[in-house]
Formats: sequence, C-alpha cells, structure tokens
Amino acid sequence: MDGIFFDPPWSLPGVVGCAILAAALAIWAYARARVDASFARRYGLATLRLIAIGLIALVLLRPVALRTTEAPDERAQLTVLIDATGSMATEDMAGASRATYVAKLLDDHKAMFDHQLSEAYDVEYYTFGDGVRMQPLGALITDIPIAGRKTDVGAALFDVAGRTSERPRAGVLLISDGRENVTSTARQAARVMKAQQVPVWGLTVGTAAETKDVYVTARLNQDFLIVDQPATLHATVTQSGFADWYADVSLFREDEFVSRQQVMMKGSNTRVTFPVEESKKGALRYRVEVKPLGGEADEENNRRTVFTQVVDEKHRVLYVEAKPYWDSKFMLRTLQRDPQLEVTSVFQLGPEKIFAVSSGAKKKRDGSDATVTQGVALPRTRRELYAYDCIILGRDVDALFSAEDLRRLQDFVAERGGSLVFARGQAYARTEDDGLSAMEPVTWDQEAIRDIRIGLTEAGKRSPVFSFGGGQPADLILRELPEMVSVTRVKDERALSVVLAKSATGNPEGEIAAIAHQRYGKGKVMSIGATGLWRWAFLPQDLESYDDVYAKFWGQMIRWLVSESDFLPGQDISFRVDRHAYDEGDAVTFVVRTKFVDEEDYAPKIVVTAPDGSERDIVPTASEDRAEMYTASFLPEQEGEFRAVLNSNIGSPEQEELQFTVYTDSIENRFVAADPDLMSAIADTTGGSVLEPSQIEQLPDLLAEFQQLTREEEDPVDVWDRMALFSAIIVLLSLEWFLRRRSGLV
Repeated sequence: MDGIFFDPPWSLPGVVGCAILAAALAIWAYARARVDASFARRYGLATLRLIAIGLIALVLLRPVALRTTEAPDERAQLTVLIDATGSMATEDMAGASRATYVAKLLDDHKAMFDHQLSEAYDVEYYTFGDGVRMQPLGALITDIPIAGRKTDVGAALFDVAGRTSERPRAGVLLISDGRENVTSTARQAARVMKAQQVPVWGLTVGTAAETKDVYVTARLNQDFLIVDQPATLHATVTQSGFADWYADVSLFREDEFVSRQQVMMKGSNTRVTFPVEESKKGALRYRVEVKPLGGEADEENNRRTVFTQVVDEKHRVLYVEAKPYWDSKFMLRTLQRDPQLEVTSVFQLGPEKIFAVSSGAKKKRDGSDATVTQGVALPRTRRELYAYDCIILGRDVDALFSAEDLRRLQDFVAERGGSLVFARGQAYARTEDDGLSAMEPVTWDQEAIRDIRIGLTEAGKRSPVFSFGGGQPADLILRELPEMVSVTRVKDERALSVVLAKSATGNPEGEIAAIAHQRYGKGKVMSIGATGLWRWAFLPQDLESYDDVYAKFWGQMIRWLVSESDFLPGQDISFRVDRHAYDEGDAVTFVVRTKFVDEEDYAPKIVVTAPDGSERDIVPTASEDRAEMYTASFLPEQEGEFRAVLNSNIGSPEQEELQFTVYTDSIENRFVAADPDLMSAIADTTGGSVLEPSQIEQLPDLLAEFQQLTREEEDPVDVWDRMALFSAIIVLLSLEWFLRRRSGLV
C-alpha cells in the first residue's frame, strides 16, 4: 500500500464538524446525568460513547489506500496516422511535395518500422483525408494518395480513438502539416486521447510561412430569382496575412457597377451581403470583385462570377399528410419560405377528418416572410390536380384520398409528367394501396433502424439534389450533420430505381436505400425512407456553416424533379445543366430534351468554350431509359466562366446557349502554411512530444519509456470496510448501553 487518503461521501469539514457536534452532545448529556451516579462511572461511559463516535466518523471519512500493481506484459498497438489532404501536395520540402517527403521518410526508416517497432508492437498505418483508411506500409512508401479537400485532424484522432481494442495502446505517430481548415476539434480529441492514456507523437512537415492573399466567393441565397422578389447575394472574403485590413468589395451586374461596401477583415472569413431584385426574366450574370491589396500572391482570385436565371413563374407544390410529425412541420415551414414555390398543405387533424388548409408563401417588399392562408380544398378533379407541379405525400394519405383520387395521382405522374415525393416512407396504410406502391422506386418493410446516418451513393454525389456548395463534397457534409431518427428497411429496389443515399452502417452489405427515385411514365417519383431530416434544421454552433443545407435539400429536390417540363413557348428542344456553379473536379452534365422531333434525324452537338478561349466539341448520346432525352458529360480542367452552345440540325431553337462557372472554393490548397503550434498542443496534452523528421529514430525509445511509466497502475483499496471495525463499534455501543442500564442512567 502506498499512502492513505480520505474520500468522504460529502465534504471533509462537514464530516469532522458532525463528529465534534456529536461528541459535544455526548459530554453534555453525561454532565447533566443524575448526580447520584459516580463521577468515574459517568465519564467512563462518556469515554465509551466518544470512542464509538470517533470510529463512526472514521468510517464516514472513508480512508482509502493506493495499491500499486504492474500491468500484464502484452503487445501494445501503435498507430501511424498520416495526413493525405490536399495541402500535403504543397511542394515546399526541398522541391518535393510534403506527401512525397513523408513517403521517402518512411522508406528511409523502413527497417525501424518493419523490424524494431513491429517486433515490440502491432503497428497499423492509416491515412486521413476524405476519411480514415488503413494502408499497408509498402503502399505508403511507394505513394501517399492525396484524397482530401479539407484537413480535420480532430476528426481523424477521434476516429482512431474510437477504434477500440482490448490490447493496450502504445500511442499514435501523427504525421501532418497540422493545417486545419475546419472548425477545429483537435484539442478536444487530444483530451480524449489523454483520458485513454494514448500519447500522440507529432511530426510536422511543411514550412510555416504564410502566403499573403485575399480571395472571394459568392452565391445567391436561392437557385433562381423571381421577378420583382427581393433576394440576397452572399460574398465571403477570405484572407491570409491581411488581418485587420479593410477590403473594398464591389458588385457588378452584366459588367455594370451596382454597389460597393468597405469591410474590415477581422478574422480569416468576412461575410458581405448585397440585396438584389430583378424586374425581367432571363439569364443573368453578377460579378463580385475585391480591390487588390499590396503584396497579394494572386489577384486573379479577387473576383467571382455568379450566373442565375430570373423566372416569373412559381412551382406549385401540394403537401398532403394525415399524420403530421416534426418532419412535416419543418419541411412545410422551409418550403413556404422558398420564394420560388407556391405551397398548399392539407392535414388531417383528427379522426373526424378535419382539414387544416393553407396556401402559399411570398416575400414582402422589405424582404420579410408573409404567409398567405386561404381555404383551398383537396384536389378532387383532374384539372385541380394537374394544376400542381409537385405533390408531396406524408403518412396515411389513403385516409384522405379515395381510390379514384389515388388513380388520378398515377395519371398525374405518368401522363401529366408531374412529380411525386413520398416524404416519410410508405404513405398508405391499406393492404391494397390502389397503385401507389407501383410508382415507388422501392418496396418498404415495416422494420426501421434507429439513430443512423445516411451516406451518398455515387449517383447521389453527382445529383444536384445534394449540391450544397461551399467548396466541400456533399458526402463529407452529411457525415457531420446529425443522424436520422430512423431509416425504414427496404424489401426490394425496383429495376429502374436510382438510389441516391443509403444508411451508413459501415458494412456495405448491411446498407439499405434511404433516398431513391425512378421514372414513372413522363414524370418522376422520389421516395425518402429517412425520418428525422428536421434535425438538419437545428444545428449546433460549430455546424452553423451548414444552416442552409436543409432548405437547399428540399428546394433543389423539387426544382430538379419539375425541371424536365421546362420548355419555353414555341420550343421543342431544351438545353440544361444541373446547376450554374461547379467545384473543381465536378463533372458537368448537359441534358438535351426534345418533343415532336424525329429521333433518327436529330444530331445535336455542344461546343464548350473554356475561360482561356479554347473550344471543345461534345456529342450528346441518347438516353437508354428514356426516349427524347440526350446527355453528355464534361470534366472542366480550368477555373472560371464557361460557355456552352447547343447546335441542333432540326427543331427549335436551332441554337441555344448557357453559361456556368467552375471554381475551387476549398481553402485546402490556398492557405497551406504548416501549423507546428497545433501539433505541439496535441502532443503536450496527450503526454507525447513533437519530433523533428531527423528525430524519428528516437521513437522506439520514447515509446518504451512511456510504456514503462504507465506499466504501474495504482488501484484504490478501501481500508475502512473491515468486520473488526464494525464489530468494535457495535461492542462499544452495546457495552455503553448495558453499563448505563446497570447504573440506572437509562
């Protein structure tokens, strides 16, 4: 035993104070006892009482001793965690990239890793970028694959800490430039590692010299502008080396000056907003420029173009729900705030089929929301139903629609070319669902998986539904968003269904479809089996940059669903891209739709003009699963403004033009200075240390030293929990009571 300390159930002064009070009362009681009892007898009995009180106080103080034991001698696990994000491609290591330098470092010390460390530890190698992936040492020596568009050291450490093992952990060798560009959780992760007694040995690569630069990004608060409706253009000025400088930010409309603002760049990112409003429909181009500052490394990134479309028609949406839920409330509120949507909602509030009906939402002239409510009946005729562009179904809609109404829903999709969304899985309760299930891309089960995240499929990553912008891939954003309340299991996926998102179980064989769509006749049907999307509307402060993801998801889904009917009057050829702004590395999908055009004679050709003026010819191919649609894919190799022109040999119009932009919004490759301070803070917190590349050979000795210090474990052992102690208290109190009775003091 090594020392004794007290661990009372409440404060130490409180226990001592109670004991003193009890002792004082005992002395006072015996001092006032009958005078015919002898002095020796009275105070002898008081002494017995005081000894018993002292022993009880000792029990309440809970004396505890520390017992030192030595941990069993078993092989520990050593993790080598290597940064594979975009900044590691920076060539500042004697002409080589940081990743190449790390690969050579591993190769030069291969004998140490393969023999000296592997003989003492179970060594595992991981890279982190878009995710944490196990890699063999041989592959890392050959090449470290750069696969990350952001650096999140904290997330990588949390991932390693979560890979639980019954074996002891020798530590983590973290090789990185330490340059995080997300809300940092590295220090929090370091505290977790410390609690697990896992030291982090940090090895920093790259130079810490900052590049002085300013660049701007810009986006509209909505995909389309509505005629005579206020909107907002958001610009973000990002700086490195210009803290507390002023930036002049100007807005141009079709190259004509609109307005100017001067802002102080206090942090790395400064937001600027410009109100915009258009009176005519058509394609439009805005440009945001920041006046160059002295000493900037790159002045070309001080301007940003935003293309948009001004429309004078709103998409009409009908939402029907018999069992309202949180998802219903927040989805409806979000849709009503979208200025391009006119929303009608019908709910059943009770068993007597009392309907709450509201219609529409619009913007006031001052930009605030104004909900317009009026009595709009549930559509019962083909004409009433066909007035809508998209219909969203909640739960138990067959309690509201008759069998004839449900058949009209099929015609609405198949003949009218409307869009149908099953917002909360199976929308009908009947065994015979009157054809609704035939339109769904999946067949639902009754069982659901609770508290689970969803992840995007390859089709989902390309879908405009999940085009959240901001320079980060949509699948990475979904990893950080709250998990779903539940995801309904799927019995079967239809042959023509396209799955956009699956439950992220970590086991590919156990993943189930969560969001899927398919064509049905002339229209589209989308099924969402995830409950809890409303959680994306309530995000913690560290995720506030994603506060528009929920609104974008629903708005972009509806616009994408109804976009295929977008033929202007007199046109029988439509030329579209899925969005106007792309990130570097994204493929641009061109879609050409035709009606009343002879497919055998139609030979479309697209000419794409890059920012440098070079041209590329692209020939769209006919879609296999749908007649009258042609698609082509284009991978931009430059940043800036692109122009695409469709040339049609027949049909109207003979030529149609559209524009889009391609930019790299991730700061991963812009501000790349290494951050040795972060690496040092992680190492110091966990009990490890920082190593220079030349000191890597010291790692085996440092690991052995740390293991020796942590082999001895101190376990607290109670010393008050003894039968002899409790027996003594009982004997003393019993003897006192017996003698008091014999003395006539009871």
